[in-house]
Amino acid sequence: MLEAAALLSRKEPSIRFLIALAAGRNENEVEGARKSAQLAGLDLPPDIIVVKDETHDALKAADAAAIASGTATLEAGIIGTPMAIVYKTSAINYKLVRPLIKIDHFGLINLIAGKRIAAEMIQDEFTPESLAVELRGLLEPETNARVRRDLREAVEKLGEGGASKRAAAAILRLLRK
Repeated sequence: MLEAAALLSRKEPSIRFLIALAAGRNENEVEGARKSAQLAGLDLPPDIIVVKDETHDALKAADAAAIASGTATLEAGIIGTPMAIVYKTSAINYKLVRPLIKIDHFGLINLIAGKRIAAEMIQDEFTPESLAVELRGLLEPETNARVRRDLREAVEKLGEGGASKRAAAAILRLLRK
């Protein structure tokens, strides 16, 4: 992801980057990755902001996001942030597990939508270049607006909030009978 940020920054110096740390992650991991990238000669954007415990605010403020596959893709979809979904595991894990997975999409928001709204870059498809190209495309106003509309439609499939209260009310009605 840092390499993709470096590529984007070279082409579009006005783009700003933010890393929203997931729960259980710490700033030392980011610093370690940043130092490794710099030792490898990568010219990182100088002002990457790192925040912790502010994921929702970061997603609300973002024009686009790169998100590791998982529940965060659903959160970003509900918030309405256009995203690229990325995931990479060890080659052996992927080779062993992938044949057992019989779904068209990995990202939860794509599964709910029943179509690919967010690009999914899994394993070898996830490269700095592919991520940079996808994120740059998501920053195009027309593409960004279309993806936001598609995300709203997907979220509508989830129905209204308050499922727990409706379930409790249904149980109370049954108990009263």
